[in-house]
Amino acid sequence: MRKINMEYILFLTILVSIGLTDCDCSTSSSISVIANPPEIPADGISSTKITAYLEYDDRTAPDGTIVNFLTTDGSFESDVVKKESQASTIGGYATLNLYSSTTPGEVTVTASFTTPNGKTLSASVRVKFIEFAGANHRFMNFSCSARNIGALDTAGITEPISVRCDLEVKNAKGVQILRPQPRFITEAGSVAIVTPDSNTEPEYYIYKASGNPPVDVDPLPGEPSVNNPEISGIINNPRDGLATICAIVKGEEGFDDSNNNGKYDKGESFDDIAEPFVDANDNGEYDEGEKFIDTNSNSKFDGPNGKYDNETDIWKCFKILWSGAPYIGAEFSNITPTGKVLPAGASQIFTLTLVDRNLNPIAFDSNYDYISIEVDNLCSTCVENGGDIKVFTQTYPGMGIRSGLYGDDVVEPNSFDKFRKWNFKLKDKLSERDPTHEIEVTITAKARYTPAPKTNNLNLNIDTMESQPITATCKFQAGE
Repeated sequence: MRKINMEYILFLTILVSIGLTDCDCSTSSSISVIANPPEIPADGISSTKITAYLEYDDRTAPDGTIVNFLTTDGSFESDVVKKESQASTIGGYATLNLYSSTTPGEVTVTASFTTPNGKTLSASVRVKFIEFAGANHRFMNFSCSARNIGALDTAGITEPISVRCDLEVKNAKGVQILRPQPRFITEAGSVAIVTPDSNTEPEYYIYKASGNPPVDVDPLPGEPSVNNPEISGIINNPRDGLATICAIVKGEEGFDDSNNNGKYDKGESFDDIAEPFVDANDNGEYDEGEKFIDTNSNSKFDGPNGKYDNETDIWKCFKILWSGAPYIGAEFSNITPTGKVLPAGASQIFTLTLVDRNLNPIAFDSNYDYISIEVDNLCSTCVENGGDIKVFTQTYPGMGIRSGLYGDDVVEPNSFDKFRKWNFKLKDKLSERDPTHEIEVTITAKARYTPAPKTNNLNLNIDTMESQPITATCKFQAGE
């Protein structure tokens, strides 16, 4: 049997320990340090957990032992540059986060502490800040949790309606960027960024429908319109209530990654996008006077430039409808027909139209809301499809919306006939009234509606509301 060289084994053990731990041999104290993960993107946001472990006399160091940390780059704080920091031990471990800088490269993090006999021990670990693959336009999605909010319902709302929005941003390799640091431009309202305490959770955004309403725009061909009931010379149409919210981040245009290397190569097809703009008239094109981001600082709006841009403003937009209370009038919310004279025993289909002053459907919440239809001077069972009618969810804007060429939401032409009308039938049952007499019936409809979404613990102070009654009449003649 081959003889084991014990001195050689001891030499290997010492060699493995070099660079990982330092020791105070008089008291058998030591420190070691690790980074998890050892590589993070050089994006100025990502972080790694640095953990030091301490021992005194081959035993875990007492809780509360101070460990000093020093890094050659990056920061121990997320919002300011801090290259030195301290942490106290719990169970022998002292932990803090190291945030990357925007400079790729390898950095050294050193942890040190002083033993009871006054000797300073230290250990180091290397962390790599890897070149950051930025946001890619094709992997960017922006959406909000409601499409229709009662932000024009000023008589019943004392605080701005709030809506949660989420922005998902990934690089060309599909890696999510948790802190994309977006800017926002809006047609109406404002957006605030909410950053969770945990750096593993993505930030999110709260849109507040405050200030001036969306821009008054001319109707599109085929879009319903009506003269403003209060201001002469103004024409109301559904897009007058439609607000555009745009999220913009620094990144690269999307491309077909033919060789799957995660970066654009010459000859690959790409998405040539325009500078970000607020499409206030919802036609999918930039028009003079609309807000825009002057990416190249030439004081004018620029469309696609015909070349691939790997560092530019990429953007996506979302449209939210500001609707109001039901506006009652012959061209607005009504029941038709009215005043019709019908033979005894006849039936009649009626149509309830329920819209605001811009001819938009009001904001409903399917958890709470309904339309009630009642009749007087006639049996309750004479209304088919009547009673409490459940209505559609709050999120529908009453018009079709699709993704545009650059990332903006665009209104689909001829899509303005959705969820504004409900039909019900009224039948005269002679067995339940005196058939020798003529009878006049009044039909009354009311809407119970919620102007603000209550999801995500928002708008809890905004109550469900009830519309003014909408009425119509009809007359059934006497029977033979």
